[in-house]
Amino acid sequence: MSGGMRQRRPGVWEVRLEAGRDPVTGRRLQISRSVTGTKRDAQKALNELAVEADKGRYLGTATTFRQLSEQWLAFVGADLSPTTIRTYENLLSKRILPAIGNKSIKNIRASDLDLLYNGLLRQIDLAPTSVRQIHAIIRRAFRQAVLWGWVSSNPAANATPPRLRKSEPSPPDAEEVDQLLRAAHIRDPELANFLHMAATTGARRGEVCALR
Repeated sequence: MSGGMRQRRPGVWEVRLEAGRDPVTGRRLQISRSVTGTKRDAQKALNELAVEADKGRYLGTATTFRQLSEQWLAFVGADLSPTTIRTYENLLSKRILPAIGNKSIKNIRASDLDLLYNGLLRQIDLAPTSVRQIHAIIRRAFRQAVLWGWVSSNPAANATPPRLRKSEPSPPDAEEVDQLLRAAHIRDPELANFLHMAATTGARRGEVCALR
């Protein structure tokens, strides 16, 4: 790790630090900061940059989320079914990449993802289940980026996908149950017996199916 400083004009310095290489492109990563003050102030700022870089604060890559998603899918594709891969690709191309595809993954924050989720809910009128699936894709892609050392943290871990609303059960009334049992007796008496037992005992479907 090397760095330097230069005076841009009287009282204004630029400090620059090389913080390794981009893990994806191989290009050198440089951190720069403008400092107002003396040469001593500039040297202090350079030392602080070096400490922050050692702590991993500037770990990252210029890779976009589009590039991450492509490499992540290629990496995990062997463990996914063709249907799952098609679902992921469809959600990525239609919902995720238009919003954050061209953003550098090191600059994506939880707040960016929350804005995306809220827009999909309010403007596109997407179902909460679909938005949560989108959140899961983003979270898994970023989790892999963390494991690869491309970013230091997963922004999706602190994002807030919509909650799923519990649907209220709507059981049939007595008249509807009677009609169902009459129809079942005509078409399948054995099934009618199971339905009758379920209706009169309140047994669950698994409990009724286990009867012999």
